[in-house]
Amino acid sequence: MQRDWMWRVVDLGTMDYEVEQWLLHGGPSKAQKQAIRSRFEQSVVSDETGLEAREDQGVLKFTHQTAVFVLEHADERLS
Repeated sequence: MQRDWMWRVVDLGTMDYEVEQWLLHGGPSKAQKQAIRSRFEQSVVSDETGLEAREDQGVLKFTHQTAVFVLEHADERLS
């Protein structure tokens, strides 16, 4: 028997990140890291990324949008 799935958003929010911490997740090359850092440095002035980029005591930071989703069987959700 095939079951249908439905997802729902449980929560929306934000999370603050340090750029250097965030760079650890993707493993970009040195050149890519420098390009990303440069983009964030420019965004501190213009917010061209829309991520509220800022410098706090010499540390580049930004605000990341978050969402929590739950995947449920459709028939269970309707009961």
